[in-house]
Amino acid sequence: MIYLQKSVEVVDRNAWKETTEILWDYLRRDHSDTLNQLQYLYPKTWDQRVLRIVPFVHRIARELAGLYRKSPTRTHLGVSEEMQTRINSLYKGARADIKLQTLQEHLVVLNNACMFVWPMPKIGGIRLIVVPPHEVEVITDDILSDDVRDIEKVHIRLPVGYDETTGIIAMGIAEITPTTAIWKEAPGKMRGKGLWYESGVNPLGRVPMICLRGTDPQPGTWWASPNEDLLTAQRALSLGFTDLGYIASTQGFGQPIIRGMSRAHAEEIELGPETIIGLPDPDQDFLYRHGSPPLSEYQVNTENYLSVLLAHLGLSPGSFLKTGAVTAVAKAMDMIDRDVERQRHITMFDQAEQDLWKYMREWVQILRGGNQVIYPEAKVEIDYHELERPVDPLHDSQAIRMAIEDGRTTAAQEMAKAKGISVIEAQRVVQANLEETARLKSILEADQRVAQGRETSSELELAINA
Repeated sequence: MIYLQKSVEVVDRNAWKETTEILWDYLRRDHSDTLNQLQYLYPKTWDQRVLRIVPFVHRIARELAGLYRKSPTRTHLGVSEEMQTRINSLYKGARADIKLQTLQEHLVVLNNACMFVWPMPKIGGIRLIVVPPHEVEVITDDILSDDVRDIEKVHIRLPVGYDETTGIIAMGIAEITPTTAIWKEAPGKMRGKGLWYESGVNPLGRVPMICLRGTDPQPGTWWASPNEDLLTAQRALSLGFTDLGYIASTQGFGQPIIRGMSRAHAEEIELGPETIIGLPDPDQDFLYRHGSPPLSEYQVNTENYLSVLLAHLGLSPGSFLKTGAVTAVAKAMDMIDRDVERQRHITMFDQAEQDLWKYMREWVQILRGGNQVIYPEAKVEIDYHELERPVDPLHDSQAIRMAIEDGRTTAAQEMAKAKGISVIEAQRVVQANLEETARLKSILEADQRVAQGRETSSELELAINA
């Protein structure tokens, strides 16, 4: 087994970090990398080109990271209705759905994502911090482990100050272990100070980190490989359309040419719709020459590449690009294509939700509880509500009504999906709606009886006031 005799493996951490950071910039719609690539490819003419940027990476994130686009319904098994309401307020105060949406976008684009559950001792609250993976270094007790429970220490690069005059952001490196949390590197007197508490202690007993990866990392490393295909596609699209614009602007206009005249004399001639050019010499000639660059072939090549790429990402090119009307069959097939990756994300985020609740309740217990249990241990069941625009609203409503009548769902469950609220809250809304409908129905029936002469006006007033 000669191929197994290689005793050293080199991991290019710098290349991984650079690719991840560039993708993160594109996700935030920072396209400075496109300008850098333009300068590298065309060192002499880059400044003559007008950028035609395509926010491809940003759109892919919005398209595929849809679990938290609408607030999901969380049910903590075994807790009372009052406790569930309090728990929902805790999630809302920590802006959990917004942070988890960002976490999924990082997972889609960067192929890695991490979030820290941070205590705020001064106010007794919780803060969720989503940190890009290229700013996080993880060291484990076991080099083969990729489990958060085996983390020995984590280094996180974070901003610690901002100078409004110079625009400089000062950065520091925090170090978190299962027992300590300090500023490992920081300007001035911050170095060595506690991250959460002045003593530098971590009372949780573990690193409060939620880590997600799109693929398994290489053995011996913590993070998965970045999505180089997305980076290549983003560059190809922006640079391709920039080239199209440059070629069209330099070769598409009419170039005036005068034969039989020196350049110095030709430059003195005024051109325009209200100008007449007289050429005294019969050997002289004036004409316009137009270039004929293959712009259509260039554009077709770029669009074909994009279509193939989208198909391999599990997206329908027609639906993604919105190039035409989307039929019910096309929409159904598009949802089937996306469902493979969506189910993988649901599995990963189910575990992330369990870890999030565990960290949140334990931090609140440490910050406020003492010996009294504030939030109980509970398994979290989560129901995601996808934003699905019905192709046929009438048939969609009829299908929901039939499902309710057959006992496959309830009006409260459908209300929870539509409103993005808990089933308990939806039950109250449905009950209130039914009571209001019954009241209005009784008024309308009374009004119809009066119109037919079957009830006096005084009886009608009594019905309305009731």
